[in-house]
Amino acid sequence: MAFKNWARSDFQRMWLTLAMFFVLLAAFGVYVYSEKQIDHANSQRHLSHILADQLRQSSDDLTRMARTYVVTGDPRYKKYYQDILDIRDGKKPEPEGYSYIYWDLVLGDLVTPNVGNGESVALLEQMRSAGFSEDELKKLAEAKKNSDGLTVIEFEAMRLVDSVDLDASMFKFFDLHKMSLSRIIALGKNCL
Repeated sequence: MAFKNWARSDFQRMWLTLAMFFVLLAAFGVYVYSEKQIDHANSQRHLSHILADQLRQSSDDLTRMARTYVVTGDPRYKKYYQDILDIRDGKKPEPEGYSYIYWDLVLGDLVTPNVGNGESVALLEQMRSAGFSEDELKKLAEAKKNSDGLTVIEFEAMRLVDSVDLDASMFKFFDLHKMSLSRIIALGKNCL
């Protein structure tokens, strides 16, 4: 009789131990799944931040190139301006190593501007593919629209610079006035 109780007790303990093992195994599985979900959410958040900041950075770079072109008249800045616009609008692929500081490196002659080999995808389309919500996309589209509105002003400033004949014998008051006007447009009221 004592042997039967002992055997039954061991048998119950074994089943209880086995049940606890599977409960712990299931809890560990849920934990691993949750961690992977958190990692995915963090990766998605990081990508969202990068893409949203790329819109801000492209707007800053466009303004810098327009201002530099207006001040120097160097055509490479006008070309860089158009390149930035084309990359943002998906007309050109992003160059290799395209990041926040890419145009700083180009201006510092540390990187030669090159054409990317990938496919051309507009920034807003990248955001849509990244899973931005409709509200976020609306806000970012509005920010891009505002930036595009600024490009109209910047193109006008660059057009005025292009219309100035910088030949010393042809320099007239009207040309100086147009040059000043283009600088005011490009640099804003702070340049006065």
